[in-house]
Amino acid sequence: MAQVSVVIVNWNGLADLQACLTSLEHTEEPLEVIVVDNGSTDGSVEFLRKRPAVTVIENQTNLGYAVANNQGIERATGEHILLLNNDTRVDQGFLQPMLAVMAAQPDVGACQCKMLSFATPPKVDAYGSYLLPTGFLYHLDYGRPDPGPAAPFEIFAAKGAAMMIRAGVLRQVGAFDPEFFAYLEDSDLSWRIWLAGWRILCVPESVVYHRGGASASRLPAEFVTFHSFKNRVAMLVKNLGVTTAVWMLPLHLVLNLGLIGMELVRGRMASARGVARALAWNATHLGETLAKRRAVQRLRRLSDAALMPHAMRRVRPSYYYYLVTDLSRYRA
Repeated sequence: MAQVSVVIVNWNGLADLQACLTSLEHTEEPLEVIVVDNGSTDGSVEFLRKRPAVTVIENQTNLGYAVANNQGIERATGEHILLLNNDTRVDQGFLQPMLAVMAAQPDVGACQCKMLSFATPPKVDAYGSYLLPTGFLYHLDYGRPDPGPAAPFEIFAAKGAAMMIRAGVLRQVGAFDPEFFAYLEDSDLSWRIWLAGWRILCVPESVVYHRGGASASRLPAEFVTFHSFKNRVAMLVKNLGVTTAVWMLPLHLVLNLGLIGMELVRGRMASARGVARALAWNATHLGETLAKRRAVQRLRRLSDAALMPHAMRRVRPSYYYYLVTDLSRYRA
């Protein structure tokens, strides 16, 4: 049994997938590689069938990022599950720093690589995320130059594009919420990991390069906006403690309504519809979300009072101006 099972979801990303798998061939650890194909029509499946070392799960249609990853996780046999996007390239030796951290710190349930862009020089694509008092997320150092070597540090939410999780933790807290389709599913899972009493770290010594946006660029903008805003509200409803939910949820919903109005004034009808549909979905599915909330809260080993110092950050008002200029920045 491989120590690490790698799960990669692919949807019409043949060129990226080829390069990703090639980069994995240079790792020192023996890997179980599982690729879940979401109904690709670009020759991806035919390419994968010629690689006997890769376990392939073929879906007839695009079931979404969350469901497809869950299929791969269910098939995996490794002690650790590495979720990896198909548009990533891994550095040689990138696994060892994460494995060493998790071996030395048994309370670490998951960790994230330092993800850099393909730009020259590379910039930060993902370095860990934190919760804001508004219910949105703050992405540490996003778009800034590579900060260089650093010791592992705590983060609230890891990005699923390069996220390692103990298989035992996934058995305890569950995998991705299948209703999420795509976007925020990794933050929702990260929250459950924290609530169950585990910690999450970013390990900067482990480096992965990420193109980013490859799948989103092939989806309608309204579709992407709908799922990202839908999932964020559902995540808050499921995971917040009662005391925090009393003030954060109303604030978050008011801000969503304000964003709808702002997009209407700008003439961005598709964007406004996406956010409005997200709120409507949560209203009509509230009963189902509350049932999930009860299951999540049964996992809780950490109160919000104990969690929020690890999870929450405060930012300058200018950060929100940066976000509202383009709603696509709310997708994660």
